[in-house]
Amino acid sequence: MMDDIRVPIYLVTGFLESGKTTFLDFTLQQEYFAIDGKTLLILCEEGEEEYDMDKLKLTNTVVEVIEDEEDLTPQICICIVLDVTK
Repeated sequence: MMDDIRVPIYLVTGFLESGKTTFLDFTLQQEYFAIDGKTLLILCEEGEEEYDMDKLKLTNTVVEVIEDEEDLTPQICICIVLDVTK
């Protein structure tokens, strides 16, 4: 029997240029947010601020970019999560 995979999910939304990237960049670096294993960051837009990939590597964060909102389906999200938790 396969063990249940439990993955906490946080949804961060906001207007363009409202500070989502800055908020996530700060939060991912905090000790209280650190988890065992990988953190998956799914990006559905790319704003003016960019993520520092070196910092994301330090926090064991994997980035998946969804280019088209039609690609953001439950099936795709499950596949991404299963791939990251291997």
